[in-house]
Amino acid sequence: NEIAQSEGAGKKFARFWIHNGLLTINKEKMAKSLGNFVTIEEVLNKYPADVLKILFLQAHYSKPVDFSWERMEEAKKAGERFYILLDKLNRLKTEKSSESCIDVFRKRFEDAMDDDFNTAEALAVLFDLVTHVNKLDTGSVCAKDLLLELGGVLGLFGQGTVKSRDVKISEKEIKKLIDLRNMARKNKDFKAADKIREDLDKKGIILEDEKSGTTWRVK
Repeated sequence: NEIAQSEGAGKKFARFWIHNGLLTINKEKMAKSLGNFVTIEEVLNKYPADVLKILFLQAHYSKPVDFSWERMEEAKKAGERFYILLDKLNRLKTEKSSESCIDVFRKRFEDAMDDDFNTAEALAVLFDLVTHVNKLDTGSVCAKDLLLELGGVLGLFGQGTVKSRDVKISEKEIKKLIDLRNMARKNKDFKAADKIREDLDKKGIILEDEKSGTTWRVK
């Protein structure tokens, strides 16, 4: 019917036709008559746009998508993995990764998108890339660039990103406290070290002890 309506005048309208699945809410049809619908404005008042995008990307475009606030929370937590890593890479010493290693993720991503726009699989590739980079002792310039590039294909990491909450402490102060904590740990004053960690946590800063040293991120 769509083709007949759109090409009735004899002009070709599109090369490809894509039919999206239904949108449900709590596993029921979303309809104004049922009073169970949620507007985009309502969602964006509570979450950044990337969270909603991740929710939709987790399903194939032709399959039904079930909306719920619980699933939005899950999508938010999933998205935070990307931003925690990007924040970490901005602070760590970065090195060039093996191109062949990075190319594996690019190839998998392209294969997923070539498979009838399988965004769920493409998104899974990005999460695998995050896991891979988190295992490295140093950051990866290539991995960061690839994550931003492929995420951009899916419309992620632009406006409406998953933002961490604001903190009222400077980076200089954080580094100073980390140095004091490292000194306390070296002197086996674990009570003082724990106190510094707790104080930073209250200010929205999470410390992560790794082989290469202590890093931090915003909650």
